[in-house]
Amino acid sequence: MHAGETGIGKNVLEAVELLGAERLGHGVCIKDCAEAYKIVKERHVVLEMCPTRNVQTKAVHHYSEHPIYTFHKDGIKVTFNTDNRKVSDTTLAKEIHLVNNEFNLSEEEYRQIYLNSVEASFADQETK
Repeated sequence: MHAGETGIGKNVLEAVELLGAERLGHGVCIKDCAEAYKIVKERHVVLEMCPTRNVQTKAVHHYSEHPIYTFHKDGIKVTFNTDNRKVSDTTLAKEIHLVNNEFNLSEEEYRQIYLNSVEASFADQETK
């Protein structure tokens, strides 16, 4: 489910606590809500991060302000995503390239973010 692209951290808290979300589309706003940040981290909720879309919606003003790398470095499970490829005019490869250019990911950091995607997928264990 989508929660926390813009708005308040309470949206993320409700998605996790009331609805049992294990994955969230976006989650950007937890950077400004300590309680939401804590619950996402403690419960290992995966954030499907969409940098291009977040810049377009003004959730962040510039790619350099996007919290994907900060979240990752702090142990929050993040993944690379596109949200809406046609509207945002992006691809997964572009999103990865943007994040890598902005934050200079190491091979291990990229690998871990990729593995987060595999682990959080709705595929059965054999497929994963």
